[in-house]
Amino acid sequence: MGVQWVILAIVTIVGLVTTYLNTAIDRVFVILLLILWAKVSIQDAIVINAIVMFLSALLFFRGSREKIFSIPKSVVWSVLLLSFIGGGVGRWIGLQLSDQVLWIILGIYAILVGVRLWLLTPKLADEGEYHTSVNWVLSPFSLLTGVLSAGGKPLMIPLLAKLFKLSMGQSYLLASLGTMGAISGFLTGQVLFDSILRANIINWSVILFVGITLISFMVEPLWNKRGQQWTANVVGPLLILVGLKLLA
Repeated sequence: MGVQWVILAIVTIVGLVTTYLNTAIDRVFVILLLILWAKVSIQDAIVINAIVMFLSALLFFRGSREKIFSIPKSVVWSVLLLSFIGGGVGRWIGLQLSDQVLWIILGIYAILVGVRLWLLTPKLADEGEYHTSVNWVLSPFSLLTGVLSAGGKPLMIPLLAKLFKLSMGQSYLLASLGTMGAISGFLTGQVLFDSILRANIINWSVILFVGITLISFMVEPLWNKRGQQWTANVVGPLLILVGLKLLA
């Protein structure tokens, strides 16, 4: 399969899946497909995904500014600061790990997300109050973002809703805010602890971001609840199988 067909397949799959699952920033699928299809090294795939996530975070912020500004400033700044630190520390940790260990962590993460999508359906709840204590959930996941550049939103959202009595919308907004801070910390750590981003990594990232975004814009008007459930039922088992493959 030529590179152009690999890129087309990746942007189509990731665009469809992330749109139907409402995971606008968290794109672990990019890492998996780059590794398995494009044969990109896991460290490069992690960095490429980080840049895609950062660009997606900017797009998310542009469309959600009013909602973000409705959150108490103490919560917003504590989430951004602690997640930024966690992302930077996590990147340093990730650079110390061998490819084999990263494969294992990625495999475990894929299995957990697969189980969550396939078997656990978060319950709707009324809106609650924002508290800085949400960082007890967001900060550990920012470390994960630093290691894998996978934000953990499919896992964070139900945890935030359950533990802090928040609605799904509130939980999604906080998880996205935490991911924004963590991925900014990741890229800062990448420059400080490793090297300036190479041209081929930036090229991959921009092409994937533009392609995924275009697919998402085209698919978004077709979104419906049944399609979301169908996507979860297909993607969940696939992620579990891929995770087991990575652990084998």
